[in-house]
Amino acid sequence: MLLSLFVKISAQVSGLTGLSYSDIKYGVFSTRFVWIEEDKWFNRNAIEALKSGVRICPLVYKDYLFEYPPVIGLLWQFTTCLSIYLSFPEKYSSNEYQLYAQKASQINFLINVFILSTAYMLLIFVLRKKMNINYKKLLLLILSPSVFMYLFYNWDVLCIFFYVLSIYFYSTKRYFESGLYLGLSVSTKLFTIIPAVVYLIDVARSRKALTKFILGLMMGLLPFVFLIVYSPIGFRAFLQYHASWYCENCIYLLFINDIFSGIHKYLSIIAESLVVILAIAVYIRQKDLQVASFYSLLGAISLSYVFSPQMLLLLIPIALMNLRSRDYSLFFISDFLNALIVPIFFVELSLKNSPWNLGSLTQTVAQLRNIVLLYIYAKGLMHLRSS
Repeated sequence: MLLSLFVKISAQVSGLTGLSYSDIKYGVFSTRFVWIEEDKWFNRNAIEALKSGVRICPLVYKDYLFEYPPVIGLLWQFTTCLSIYLSFPEKYSSNEYQLYAQKASQINFLINVFILSTAYMLLIFVLRKKMNINYKKLLLLILSPSVFMYLFYNWDVLCIFFYVLSIYFYSTKRYFESGLYLGLSVSTKLFTIIPAVVYLIDVARSRKALTKFILGLMMGLLPFVFLIVYSPIGFRAFLQYHASWYCENCIYLLFINDIFSGIHKYLSIIAESLVVILAIAVYIRQKDLQVASFYSLLGAISLSYVFSPQMLLLLIPIALMNLRSRDYSLFFISDFLNALIVPIFFVELSLKNSPWNLGSLTQTVAQLRNIVLLYIYAKGLMHLRSS
C-alpha cells in the first residue's frame, strides 16, 4: 500500500502518466477545478467566483457534473471542500488561482488516499479476523498487481469493503446490517445490485429476516433518494453520462470493432440478464449463497460494456473466498494482465497509437483478461452444474 502510494507520487513528479494516473486527481478534480472543462459545469457562476478570488466550495451534482454514485458524491464534497479551504487563502487574485488549484488537487488526492488506505486495511482486518481468511490468501490480496496499480485510482475499494461487510453480517444472521451495507455498496458502485437479487431470494425464506434485510437495504439506498431530491439535474446528468459511455475494454469489441456502437450496450443488457438468471439457477441447485453471488458479480463485471481496470478490485477479495487454488491461479493471470492495461494505454497514446481499438496492445491485453475471467466463470458454472 505504501509502495503503491510512493510509486504514484514519484511518477507524478517524474511525469510518468501511466503509473501516476488517478481518476480522483486527473479525471475528476482537474477537469472541474484545474483545466475547468466547461461542459462539466451546470452553474458557471460558482467556478467563476472561485477563479476570481472568492474562496467558496462548489456543490457536487448541483453546480457541476459528478459521474459517481451518491456515497462517493458525499465523500467528494467533503474532500473537495477541505482541500479548497486548506489550499486557498481567504483573499487571492485571479492570477494566483492556478497555483492554489494545483495545490488543492494534490491535497484532495492525499485525503482520498488516506480514506482508501483506511478502507483497505479495514477490509483486510474483516477478512482475517471476522471471516477467518488465512494469511496465505490475504498475502495474495496484499500482493495483487491490480491493487498495487489501482488502489488509489478510484473508489472501488470502498464498494468491496461495504460488500464484504454485508457478507459477514449475513453470515452472522444480522440481516438489517447486511442489507444496510449491501445498499451502501450499491450506492458506491452499481454492480453489487446484481448479487443483491440472490440475497433477496435467500433471505425470503424467513419473513422476519426478509423484513430486516429490506429495511437495511432501503436505508443503504437512501443516498440515491437524497440525490434525486437534492439535484434532479445532477441525477439526470449522472444517468446520461453512463448511458452515453463507450465500450471500455469490453468483450463485445471482439465482435463489433467500434467502441461507440450502441449494439455493445444491448449485448451487455442481454448478457447481464442471463447472468442474473444463471445466478438464480445456481442458487436453487446448490443452495450456496456465497458461490452464487460471487459468480453473479464475476459474470456481471466480465460482461459489462464498461470494464475499467480498477473494477477488478471488486472481485479480488471474494475470488479469494470462493475460488479453489487452481482457479485462483488463473484469476491471478487476469489480475496481472489487468494491471498492465493503464500503463500500456498511456505508452500507446504517447506513441500516437489508438489504445481504444482492437489490434492495439492495450486492447489485446484487456481482451486476454476478459477471456480468462469468462473462462473461470464458465468453468465454475459447469462445475456447479455437474456437482
